[in-house]
Amino acid sequence: MPKLAGMLHSLLFRDGRPAEADLAPADLPDLHGPATIVWAECEPGDTDGIAEAAALTGIPRDRLDAVMARRHRGGVWHFDAGFALHMHVVRPQDADYTRLVVLLSTDAVVTCTDDPDLDFAPVLSAVESNDAIARHGTFALLHQLLEWLVNGYHQTALDVDDGIDGVEEILFDEAPAAIARVQRESHRLRRRLVLLRRAVLPLREAVDELRGTDPAAGDPWVDRHLADITRRLDHLVGLIESLREMLGSMLSTSINVQQNRLNITMKKLTGWAAVIAIPTFLSSWYGMNVMLPGQHQPWGAALAYGLVAGSAVAVYLSFRRRDWL
Repeated sequence: MPKLAGMLHSLLFRDGRPAEADLAPADLPDLHGPATIVWAECEPGDTDGIAEAAALTGIPRDRLDAVMARRHRGGVWHFDAGFALHMHVVRPQDADYTRLVVLLSTDAVVTCTDDPDLDFAPVLSAVESNDAIARHGTFALLHQLLEWLVNGYHQTALDVDDGIDGVEEILFDEAPAAIARVQRESHRLRRRLVLLRRAVLPLREAVDELRGTDPAAGDPWVDRHLADITRRLDHLVGLIESLREMLGSMLSTSINVQQNRLNITMKKLTGWAAVIAIPTFLSSWYGMNVMLPGQHQPWGAALAYGLVAGSAVAVYLSFRRRDWL
């Protein structure tokens, strides 16, 4: 969307086509008409911008503070003049989600986001390439925003899926660097899924609520496309749950592999301790300060050495045959 610092950024549609950009806020209400829609942009922390958005949509200014609050995970608010949706943008390259609030009236859409670099170019491109979209009103523009949002969710889910495949390839690698990478990547992927789930589930409920109270519900185009968004969100919910199960299974496998490695190490240490124990016992026996057969005799030394070496070799071969060493 074209931007101009210091004011509420705006784009005017006439007959489904972008007509004028970055108009003065005071001039926007005078330009409304039967075939006119305004799409404006502001920041949640911009007091003047929020006031202009309230005047543009007819939503009470004092009610918008609750809508803009960061604590919301998502939802829809109903007003006499229109609706407000609190959503979250999740993209593969982002470490956290971005807050997105959409205000709707019959002839205006206002998007408020924390990220000034959030690019709505795909939405504008879709609207400009098909003037029938804007002709169906603000809910048609909302559908394009939701389509863009869901595309980002889906791409993030596919990115997590690829990440899980990458971790599975090194899951049984015994190198310390590989073990550390499995733990680090598992935590990162799990966090991505948590963020994605927190964004998708509230939006799914909000779209259902909009479909039930949408003033444009009589428009088959709007209803059909909102139903398509609902189906895609249902698919995403199932995909997220499937990825959570895959990630949980991978983490369980990783823990089992580490436990097996520890068990093997302990088994070998125990085996070597047994190999050393019998020669140690024989050596301590001959080290006692008492008279023993062969003491001070050459054959006695040979007997002691033979018993020590023979017992050690016998225990070693026995454990080796049982795969304990």
